[in-house]
Amino acid sequence: SYIYEVLGSYAWDEGDERSALSLFDLSAAHHLRNASGTDAADGYVRDAKANEATGDQEAALQFYQRALEFRVTQYGATNPNAACMHTDIAHMLAGMGRNREALERAQQAICLFVPSFRPADLYAHPVSADSATSQRLLLDALLVKFDILRADTSNSRSGASTEALIDLCLQ
Repeated sequence: SYIYEVLGSYAWDEGDERSALSLFDLSAAHHLRNASGTDAADGYVRDAKANEATGDQEAALQFYQRALEFRVTQYGATNPNAACMHTDIAHMLAGMGRNREALERAQQAICLFVPSFRPADLYAHPVSADSATSQRLLLDALLVKFDILRADTSNSRSGASTEALIDLCLQ
């Protein structure tokens, strides 16, 4: 899946957007096809989703955390298999109304996908020229962050940040 993503990025940079999008689609399809049963964390993720579906959000959060811990031990903290768990945890925290924690976790995921990005605050975003380890997984994290910021009507910085963030996602 990562080779398709790299080829897609190359095609995009060369201006061949149609080929790039096809390659990104192949990357996503390959990743989904091969993601099942790849490690013990998959069982934790299945259990998390089952608990989430029944409304037991705290148990779901614990299973996502266990999946993250397994993948960090197995692959390292910066590996996309581990880093994407931060996005799932951010989404879960946001669903529980724990928006500050969710925003921090989403930002952590973004930093892992864009190693050169070192934000001054939670409302900062990488720029489209920054190199990402996985554009697709970065987009997932950016969209979770967008949802969290969009729901935060109590902070004036959230509105400006969401507009900048959606522009970045579109780029």
